Amino acid sequence: SAGRTNSSVSNSKIIGKILSVDKNKTDGSASISLSCKDGINIIPMNTIKSFRFTDEKRNEDLNTALNLILNASSSTKKHISIDIEANAKRNVKLAYVMEAPVWKPTYRINMNDKNAEFQAWAIVDNSTDIDWKNIRLTLTTGRPVGFKQDLYPPYYTYRPTLPLKVAGIASADTFESAYDEEDVYEMQADAVAEAAPRMMAKTALAGAARANATKDESFMNVNQTVTTSSVQDEMFSFTPVNPVTINRQESIMIPLVVNAIPAEKFSVFSNMTLQKEVHPKLCIRIENKTDMKFPAGPVSVLSSGTYSGDAMLDFLPAGEKRIIGFGDDMEVSGSLTRSTERNVETVKIINGILKITTRRNYDSVYTIKNASAISKSIIVEHPITNGRELLNSKDVFEKTANKYRFKIEVAQKQNKKITVQEKESAESSYALSRMSYADFISYSTNSEMPSKVKKTFSEIASRKSKVENARSEFNKLVEEQKNLSIEQERVRKNLEALGSASVQGKQFLDKLMSLENELDLLKKKIEQAQENLSKLEKDFSDYIAKVSV
Repeated sequence: SAGRTNSSVSNSKIIGKILSVDKNKTDGSASISLSCKDGINIIPMNTIKSFRFTDEKRNEDLNTALNLILNASSSTKKHISIDIEANAKRNVKLAYVMEAPVWKPTYRINMNDKNAEFQAWAIVDNSTDIDWKNIRLTLTTGRPVGFKQDLYPPYYTYRPTLPLKVAGIASADTFESAYDEEDVYEMQADAVAEAAPRMMAKTALAGAARANATKDESFMNVNQTVTTSSVQDEMFSFTPVNPVTINRQESIMIPLVVNAIPAEKFSVFSNMTLQKEVHPKLCIRIENKTDMKFPAGPVSVLSSGTYSGDAMLDFLPAGEKRIIGFGDDMEVSGSLTRSTERNVETVKIINGILKITTRRNYDSVYTIKNASAISKSIIVEHPITNGRELLNSKDVFEKTANKYRFKIEVAQKQNKKITVQEKESAESSYALSRMSYADFISYSTNSEMPSKVKKTFSEIASRKSKVENARSEFNKLVEEQKNLSIEQERVRKNLEALGSASVQGKQFLDKLMSLENELDLLKKKIEQAQENLSKLEKDFSDYIAKVSV
């Protein structure tokens, strides 16, 4: 773009095309490069009094663009009129809420022998275009419901068109009974208890002491800079005693409280894979014995002042213990093997129902190898399985919602095993009336069955054998009757074709009469066999319905 520049140095006008605007990194001064007829002129910006474009259209475009920017920024502004109906003069204070980023907690743990110095800091960002000078800052933790809704534009709801109501027959309505006043109060209390989410834990932060001060002095100095207070038991807030200054688009890290808390080092095996060597996590088990509630945030872990790793701390209420991991313990390894054993605990027959209670024993063997030159405190986490009972529950160090924790000490250059024993009992029921002869024989010879039960199944199998033999005899007679009927029908057709007067016809007639006699005798046998089968089946059903062992 061509521009005309008034330079205070030469006090003359220079016309040329703008090549670039450069900034000196050393002193921060800026200069403009113009391509003119006599060559390229480099003019310091501080020597220019004014400039304008030689093309008036460019000047108009610039003004238009500035107006657009101004109008765009003012479109979100609202004019508010406040009417105060009072006769006397008074001072009025107006307050408003500005959107700001959430503040971020960060922690520092310096591990010693039996305790740790626990520091907590708050990082606050001023992302606005306004400097915060000596403000009263209150930081609140919790998980409240928050949303934005545009209340400025008008909204209209849809209203349907309904038909006219014409007088007619009244509807037959019913009404529920009213509750007593006490019942109403109880229902309201129950509804609130069910609808409310889990109470948000109260949280607070702790801060760092001066590096060259003693612990007691640093605790006192830092703790006196922050006043904490609870808000309606759902939130926890703290307010620095001294005003805070944060320039626009800058951040500040505020030390809050520092406390010495009980802590212990562990190497923790979690979710160990079957028959695969793994390394545990280096962890610190801390106990929040303060009255503070710490929100979730990152933790820098140190050991006697030396950096050891980073960790994440979930929300930590007052009085709770928590294990946090900050690295892998490469000097310790572990492996897992499992074995399962199945045994029959009880077998009962009650009123024709076989009930078998089986027990499965599960042994999980954790083998820990310590290759370091110092003794290690190890925690092994074992999953909790529904339906299983832990047999060595006395060895549990602590228990979470879904895991058991076992604590063992492994000396330097030593191996150690820990066995977790569990049992699971299951009861199965079977109706004897639905079991086959082969099932009865199987149970009568099963070594896992008690002798009384095997004897009973032998008797049941004997009775079932009689029923099966009778049924086989009955089916055999029915099949024989079917074959004779087929033969009778064949002979009858041949007789009709040859006639009874011929020699062959007379032979077929004699055979037909013989088949008829056989069928009559067979029918009586079938009736007797069916009667015998029905009697044996009834006797067997009555027996197994009453048998109990």
